[in-house]
Amino acid sequence: MFALNWLCVLNDKKLSFYLDKWKWLDFERHDWAELHEVLPYEFFEDRQYLLRFIPIYNKKLYKGMLPADEKLKQLVGGLQATNYPFDSFLNAFRQLHENLVYNPKQKGSLDFRVLRPLDYYSLLAIRAEVCLRYALEKDGSLVNIDNKDQKLDGYIVELAKQKKISNRVIEYFNENVNNFTQLRDMPSNPIGEIMEIQCKKWSKKDIHLAQAFLCCVLARNYFAHHTYLDKELIRDEKSAFMLTGILATVLILLDNSAE
Repeated sequence: MFALNWLCVLNDKKLSFYLDKWKWLDFERHDWAELHEVLPYEFFEDRQYLLRFIPIYNKKLYKGMLPADEKLKQLVGGLQATNYPFDSFLNAFRQLHENLVYNPKQKGSLDFRVLRPLDYYSLLAIRAEVCLRYALEKDGSLVNIDNKDQKLDGYIVELAKQKKISNRVIEYFNENVNNFTQLRDMPSNPIGEIMEIQCKKWSKKDIHLAQAFLCCVLARNYFAHHTYLDKELIRDEKSAFMLTGILATVLILLDNSAE
């Protein structure tokens, strides 16, 4: 660890540079250990987990709207360096998936943990809001939002405008966010209603953007106040759709390369 830290100082490189450098390429296997296994820095493990799982969500849901390959890698690495809450967001994503599976540390051993994946699902939803607010605070544009609108939907609208996302998407989101995400009456199928959104003459990308933004707000509101859908959220395609909406909202709205 000290040798690696000294190497970073000498060459003015980040830890992630060497953790990336000394790992196997896809489908390779060698008799030497990968550096991230020898020095298991959590920030790097969290990043690798997201990079490994995002393509699965990207292929099945939202049909390729999320960034991929080298662009995704650069985006995630950049956000880890510039958006302080993003590390917590990544960690919640990994912990959520690891808590979905019974996986004792040693083969054949007992594991008496109580798995609570929804605790990390809720943290993911909350940290999404914090990541967006942090970005607005950092670039000074939070002052563009009225105090009464300084909440998740307000942050989404402001960042969507900055990213030049279609006006019709922003207007639709603004007009319908309360209808789809307010859960005072505990609707039985709030995610399904978002999934069924159809807008004539809209591109699939614009429809998916509106759905993603609505899912992000829905997740935040649900986990802040409710538990009545918890059993369905453990292993349900609708739950995966909402999760992908959270990921898409954060990665698209914080992607400065799209400007």
